Amino acid sequence: MITINLLPEELRPKEKTKETPEGIGKKAVLGGIVVLISLHIFLVAFYFLQNYRLNNLNNVWPKIEVGKNKADDLKKETSFLEENVKTIENLTNKTISWSWKLYKISQVLPRGVWLRQLSLTSSSFSLQGSVVSLKQEEMSLIGKFLDNLKTDPEFSKDFKDLELGSVNRREIKGFEVSDFNISANLK
Repeated sequence: MITINLLPEELRPKEKTKETPEGIGKKAVLGGIVVLISLHIFLVAFYFLQNYRLNNLNNVWPKIEVGKNKADDLKKETSFLEENVKTIENLTNKTISWSWKLYKISQVLPRGVWLRQLSLTSSSFSLQGSVVSLKQEEMSLIGKFLDNLKTDPEFSKDFKDLELGSVNRREIKGFEVSDFNISANLK
């Protein structure tokens, strides 16, 4: 069928052309490639920046660790000194006559028993000693010494419990010696 259009040229509707501009497709592909390359360059730069920061932190870490170890040592020393100060304060604040206690220990000490160490903390008291007996009476001498300490009211009034700890036997130049430990908690 023939169609006739009597309208002048300028008033006629223009025909739509199915034109796919080849330049637009090429520009879109080229733009996408530029965006991908830019993103890749950004990610590589970000990777190297993070790697640089990681290396710097790894170099700083040993220095921080040395400082931390020094701080830990100072904390340990401080807590040890604080414990000693508390022990001294407890000893000076309480009215325990340690010279009297030592005198009493020397008075009740049986023949053949000698003391090697006396330890005192803020909450406990410890005696370490040894016994030698030609009649093989080491255990009875230790028991007698402990009973004498327990039965003396002036000595035992400041202790919660006075107990015999470990007893170890050894031989020195043909003589059997027993080492003992007596401990008590302060009231």
